[in-house]
Amino acid sequence: MGMRQGFSVRGRLLCTRVSSALEVGVIVALLVIAGLYAASALDDEGLQDYGSFIASGSAAVEGRNPYGEDEPLVLVQPVAGSDPVRNPNLNPPISVLGFSALARFDPTKGLMWWRVATLLMHLAAIALAAASARMRIPKPRFAWALAVFCLWETVRWGQVYAIVEVLVALALLGLLRKRPTTAGAAIGLAVAIKPNLALWLLALLAARQYRAFISAALAFLVAWAIPLAVYGAEIYLQWIDAARSYAGALRNANGSIPSLMALLGASRLMSYGIAGTLTAGTLVLVWRRPGNLDLANETGLALSILAAPVAWAGYSILLVPSLLTRSWDRATRVAIVLLLFPWAIPLWPAGWPLLILLIRSLWVLARGASQTQAATSRAEPE
Repeated sequence: MGMRQGFSVRGRLLCTRVSSALEVGVIVALLVIAGLYAASALDDEGLQDYGSFIASGSAAVEGRNPYGEDEPLVLVQPVAGSDPVRNPNLNPPISVLGFSALARFDPTKGLMWWRVATLLMHLAAIALAAASARMRIPKPRFAWALAVFCLWETVRWGQVYAIVEVLVALALLGLLRKRPTTAGAAIGLAVAIKPNLALWLLALLAARQYRAFISAALAFLVAWAIPLAVYGAEIYLQWIDAARSYAGALRNANGSIPSLMALLGASRLMSYGIAGTLTAGTLVLVWRRPGNLDLANETGLALSILAAPVAWAGYSILLVPSLLTRSWDRATRVAIVLLLFPWAIPLWPAGWPLLILLIRSLWVLARGASQTQAATSRAEPE
């Protein structure tokens, strides 16, 4: 008996050591991936999208159109077999206020510090996510959050996604702690910066989060009223015109469903029709199962990115806070790996992990709704 107990203790000790060694190995591997991505991102020359943002701010300061394509620092990208694509600032006018402040500094140094700020904001979002977690987050997940491709794409291009990521993490924390007004304010500011996130807001409305919805709507209106007061209504017309005339949306790097449909030869009407049908169906499922707020948030975020006209790889960073804090089933693990290596699938690389997460969410919602309906039917008297 004593020998059996000795072997049992030794076996458990061995398993613990092997498990710890594997955990350390996974963390090291993920940090190596993060280091390789960081070296590649920071080695890129040029101002990238940050240059377009500074061009927008400079134009606004000097009284020109902040959405003009011909400003000196606007990013120009070559396209095989076609004319180069000019990439002006396409963020809403609220962004021009911030870019006008950044335009006062040297662009090269400004990009360096903006990249540092991006990393710090990402770390802040991770900390906020950890504070909102209902479970103990395994250590390798923190390393995964530093190795995701979308983070380093955001750093490479000098994009603004990390600001929105912090707002998303704040909103998730506020909803968890039953502070819908605070959560709604964060969501409203996120929508003001990236209007496609209005679909996330609609998902919360479908989930019966009325106070958060009202707070978000008010925060959004206030944020959009500020540039209206500073620059006048013309800046919104300039923004709409720039968005409508942008020629770079139909590229393989665009992870939106309309872009995928267009790449497959579908008409513009059919592409947006499919995205609209998916949106309507998703909101109906969320409405039928309003109790699972975590699922409504993740579904709304994934839908907001997939149904948008433009969804570059960096957008996926918005899902990192919610993914950190929930269990990972098989479908999620596939998406998690693809978020590390989206380029593993050449066609539509930015879209597949988001589509997998959305399909997984819709499956859970549909299964839960059918189970709820069946239970209600059994409870009804004949």
